Amino acid sequence: MGPNCGCFPLGMRALTIPALFFAGLLGACSSSPGGAPGDAGVQTAFERTSYEGPVASNRDFGGLVVAEEPQAALIGREILEKGGSAGDAATAIYFTLAVTYPVAAGLGGGGACLAFGQAKGAVDAIDFTQGATTIPANARGMALLHARHGVKRWTSVVGPAERLAGKGFPASRSLVKALDQARAVTQLDPAVAQLFSGRGGRPLKELDHVTQIGLATTLGRLRGHGVRGVYAGIGAQALVDGARDAGLPLSAEVLAAYRPTVSPAPSTPLGDRHVHTMVNQGAAQRAPANSATTFLAVDRNANAVLCAVGMGAPLGSGRLAKGTGIVLADPSTPPAPFSGALVINTYTKELFFAGVAAGSGTAAQKLLALAQTSGLDTSSPSGTSIHALTCPSGLTPDDGKCQLAVSPNTHGLGLQATTN
Repeated sequence: MGPNCGCFPLGMRALTIPALFFAGLLGACSSSPGGAPGDAGVQTAFERTSYEGPVASNRDFGGLVVAEEPQAALIGREILEKGGSAGDAATAIYFTLAVTYPVAAGLGGGGACLAFGQAKGAVDAIDFTQGATTIPANARGMALLHARHGVKRWTSVVGPAERLAGKGFPASRSLVKALDQARAVTQLDPAVAQLFSGRGGRPLKELDHVTQIGLATTLGRLRGHGVRGVYAGIGAQALVDGARDAGLPLSAEVLAAYRPTVSPAPSTPLGDRHVHTMVNQGAAQRAPANSATTFLAVDRNANAVLCAVGMGAPLGSGRLAKGTGIVLADPSTPPAPFSGALVINTYTKELFFAGVAAGSGTAAQKLLALAQTSGLDTSSPSGTSIHALTCPSGLTPDDGKCQLAVSPNTHGLGLQATTN
């Protein structure tokens, strides 16, 4: 197990693990040994992998989340602990990532999600990939996910990201490392260079304060007006004008007409279960590191959502649509390969496996193979990621015991939510 891999049992009735919280989780895991927190409150590998709690009842289990940027995971857990569904948590995680990890999750990008609802036992495949366009697809995709699988108000899942953008947040290790690798792209547009630089124009460092006022304005429109805040009216015109100034093609008509799609997820039988999948092999077998990111959420009722989003390339085109805070995707670069899988007993609605991978065709195929065996080996080539949840006896609203593995290639975080 690598220093950034979290693998721990999640008990329902049989075992519950205390939710992990440290004031300085922004650095995710360090490789320092022992039980003491690392510098600046960084959670160590020991702390990440050694928590077990007392036997507790199912009502203590509030769900779990995984995200490749720690602040997004914390927001997702908070949503679950306030009674939100997996759809609510995934939506809030995404919009937080758009602020705290825009290298791969900016509003200018696109992606896809798988969403399982216990009530109907059905799995939705939500596709908001962009193709060779600069259409910002993520907001519409997440709005569709929330409409079908959310229970909390839209304002409550967008609001936390808006506050982070407007008031600022400390840069995490995830963001700083990704920006370092995309340094050449950040220099293509002076506005982007200024946005992601520290004092005096130096490269951003961990815990530097980052504020994105333009993005906060856009998120405020989304919070107050729904997707119309970006895809129609003043918001849309600002985006079209910004794209034109950046030399990228985008029209108000194309923006207004864009819609994500939803359909039953493709599935294949596996004994008394079915493996439900989403797969995008991409035009390239291997994408640049940090061109995509993944996240997943499971709630107390065993509903599950997993998503992959990307910008084509790290920071997309590297061009900021002036006045919006949105870095536009790169239409000349195909989306990174990704895959996701949910293994469910069609009759009992038990969840046995949830996993998502991105970055290369190899990682995507390995994730699909893990789904066949409910495995937890999330090792993958550098620059790629695999996150997996396995529940050998099945997870239901009443019972279950699971293990979670976070990719050792990321500085992300997996957290359990509790209801007490």
